[in-house]
Amino acid sequence: MAGYGTSTEAMQKASKGISDAAKDTADELKKVGQTETIARDFGEAHQQHFEKYKSGIENFGKGITNMTSVLGGFAGKIASGAGTYGDVESTNAGDLGSTY
Repeated sequence: MAGYGTSTEAMQKASKGISDAAKDTADELKKVGQTETIARDFGEAHQQHFEKYKSGIENFGKGITNMTSVLGGFAGKIASGAGTYGDVESTNAGDLGSTY
């Protein structure tokens, strides 16, 4: 057979795997982006750097949250593609059956 092939089952399985991984990551990393460190923990000579540290940690947490959201959306697109692929295959099979 020339070209490529896929199946709705493979696409659904990939979608579920990506979706589950994104959910697991989101659940496990809820505390990322939060810090229990305070300016005093930096020592007197370095307290002026605390706000940049805290901002960096918060931005990292936002990045993780966005990544898991994007992965969830990607998984949804794969699942949608699988549905479309299955519909097209079903229609094509029906058309071929009515032709022959």
